[in-house]
Amino acid sequence: RLVREGKESNLMSPDETVSIMGVLDTIRSQIGLAYPGERED
Repeated sequence: RLVREGKESNLMSPDETVSIMGVLDTIRSQIGLAYPGERED
């Protein structure tokens, strides 16, 4: 909703969100988790 309204959250900045997404991607890679459509098999 905030994005649609062109606003930012008071709780977390876009940079923090992207940083957390990177951490989660690293964890997913380490444990071998891939969502449908991500695998290149």
